[in-house]
Amino acid sequence: MRPVPPRRRPTDWPCRSPRANAGLPDQPQKGHPRMPRLSTPLLPLLLVLAVQTGCGGDAVRITEGTYAAKSAHVSSLNHVVLISLRDPADAPECLADCREMLARVDSVETIWVGTHTDTGRDAVDGNYDVGLCVGLADAEALQAYLDHPSHLELVRKWAPRAAGFRIFDVGGATSDR
Repeated sequence: MRPVPPRRRPTDWPCRSPRANAGLPDQPQKGHPRMPRLSTPLLPLLLVLAVQTGCGGDAVRITEGTYAAKSAHVSSLNHVVLISLRDPADAPECLADCREMLARVDSVETIWVGTHTDTGRDAVDGNYDVGLCVGLADAEALQAYLDHPSHLELVRKWAPRAAGFRIFDVGGATSDR
């Protein structure tokens, strides 16, 4: 166990009792005993970093461990597609095409694409090769995505190479924040 450093009080502390000030230094100490002193040139850099990372006055504070914190980057409507390929060896090419082609669609807020991960759990349905989640603002954005030439190009290329698609549209992700 580390020793606790003595408490420090300024010399103009209201209590002048020798008993209350026992064990405290006669002169006030600068800085915090466990905090290194920052040089002046570092302070502007830290301020710039704080502002650029969203720590400015207009930033919304979200409490860690809450639904709002864990869903801060989730779109209101998520279009989920599970693709079973005729040849599972085509998965890396399909992943690359999903990333490249769907990034061109303006109405897409977020894209996540990956492959099935075997976690050893019987309850998990692993009957697919590629999983795709496209985040959109609303039903209008979904329709714009479905009609976009890049999406249509992706479907034209991969539909013949797929054994099947399971498609889910999941909404309401941000409605209760």
